[in-house]
Amino acid sequence: MLLNNISVSQLRNLLVPFMDAAVWPGLADSESKAIARQYAHESGLWDRLAKEIDPESAIPVLRYHDYQDYFQTGRRELYEVLFQQRLDRTERAALALWLDHPAANLDELQDLLWSWCESRWSFPAMDPGYIDLVSSRIGRTLAELSWLFRDRLGPRVQERICREIEARILNLALDWRTTDWWTTDGNNWNSVCNSNLIQTALYQIRDPWQLAAFVHPVCRRMDYALHYFTADGGCPEGVGYWEYGFGHLLDAALALGLRTGGKVNLAADPHVERICRFPTAVHLRGPLRTTFSDSDNGYLQAQTALKINRLFAMPELFSLTEATPQGLLRLPDLRTLALYQGQRPQPDANRTDVLLPQLGLAKLYAATGSVLAAVAGRNDVSHNHNDIGSFIWMVGQRTFLTDPGAPVYTSKTFGPDRYDILVCRSRGHSVPLVNGREQAAGHQYYGIIEAYGLNASGEKKIVIDMTHAYPDPTLQHLGRELKIDNSGWLALTDTYRFSEPPQAVEEAFITFENVAVQNQNRCVEIGEASQAVSLSALTDGQFAVETYPKEQHEGRDARPLHRITFTPVVLKSQMVVSFRLGTPA
Repeated sequence: MLLNNISVSQLRNLLVPFMDAAVWPGLADSESKAIARQYAHESGLWDRLAKEIDPESAIPVLRYHDYQDYFQTGRRELYEVLFQQRLDRTERAALALWLDHPAANLDELQDLLWSWCESRWSFPAMDPGYIDLVSSRIGRTLAELSWLFRDRLGPRVQERICREIEARILNLALDWRTTDWWTTDGNNWNSVCNSNLIQTALYQIRDPWQLAAFVHPVCRRMDYALHYFTADGGCPEGVGYWEYGFGHLLDAALALGLRTGGKVNLAADPHVERICRFPTAVHLRGPLRTTFSDSDNGYLQAQTALKINRLFAMPELFSLTEATPQGLLRLPDLRTLALYQGQRPQPDANRTDVLLPQLGLAKLYAATGSVLAAVAGRNDVSHNHNDIGSFIWMVGQRTFLTDPGAPVYTSKTFGPDRYDILVCRSRGHSVPLVNGREQAAGHQYYGIIEAYGLNASGEKKIVIDMTHAYPDPTLQHLGRELKIDNSGWLALTDTYRFSEPPQAVEEAFITFENVAVQNQNRCVEIGEASQAVSLSALTDGQFAVETYPKEQHEGRDARPLHRITFTPVVLKSQMVVSFRLGTPA
């Protein structure tokens, strides 16, 4: 447990010698700034700052009309885009000033900081009146910039920042009258909000007793976040929220380590080290990774790899990051540049099979270059999709069968209508319909995953028990086997057992690739021309295709989503449905 063996008074004594120290590595280090300036010149960032900084341009106004758009239409983009534009401009102005760039303008930064003191710190999708993901971020940002430029900012700006942080963040954080649900929840809100509170307090509270009394219970609350990760280091919310939530927990570990001279290490736990390795488990190839739950494809952020390597030696994480045209890490902001010590991106050499049974994830590589990933788990996790048995199959750089990933967030994403969204419900995944029923949400709906032949050279397979994923009282067993070998083919077999003959069984396969039903509906071509693969059934039945444009599937991929269905001819109490997928002879 975090700070389990350190009392408030002990924490106070550890903080006393470092009350004026930085809260973020490299911010107060002249050598780190010199490395950052050199990077800025080599990467072209220096020239971009010269072009992008325009102190005379209007600061984005966060209007009531834009705020209300969410409540009238359910759309989140209008207000959030303007909010992010202002935040990006604030961070860009601060970066230029920290780098001593000739285009830096102190007045612009002060105007931006003042504008934050005059406006809301939350998105309309967040409940007003309490600390949330965004307000805690703004509080931490203002506290950090006020400290970093304490000798340059005008006294009225600093006083106003202090006053707003106290009123909006610090005075609410431990107030018994507030009901912040995330304080004892395990999902990403816990790590993000608590970490931002810790860092804000380390900047703002100048009395060591008061600081220790604030920081100690907030640290302890992050135990709930650590316990939310499975014992094998997996994140049920998906890799994007792993990076967001767990990344903030790492922020708190770095900050508290600096402010105690290394005496407090929140990452000193084998469980934390296992969690740090999670992105290697979900990485597929290049920027492609598993998109189960509310996840997207994308590279690991350089800041995340840099943070972890401050705590553990994991240079392999740099193979998951994006390189600039100059072959450098992509370092977009002040905090990331302050961490940078000259590391370089590494070649993408990850070809390791993975099984995380507690999370319910398996990933297998074939010698022919294909990769298979599948998910089980439970249908009651944060950012849940009803997707037990869903899988991804890639050959080279093409994903022929996919998991559709996260939806576009709107007012219905996190409400009672979530499973009306195609990419969240089981109908939008490569899983069967059983007697017309989809999988249901809830802790009682789960799957069990196993994998065989891991890191071997021959046949490998993933086996998933999907029996308990469906609210069908007649379903006694549903097992799925996914098998790959050196032939380059994927074999899928679903085995059913019912207490009585089923009325309907429909298999489904999800893809964003073009599809064409062929051979009198007995097989399907997926992909284009010479790069296409063939999906064929070894069971009597017929294929069909349903196509959903973006406005219907509501996912983040702009392409139409194709749902390939297969209906067996014969339905029996015990039945096996088998398929082969691969390059036609």
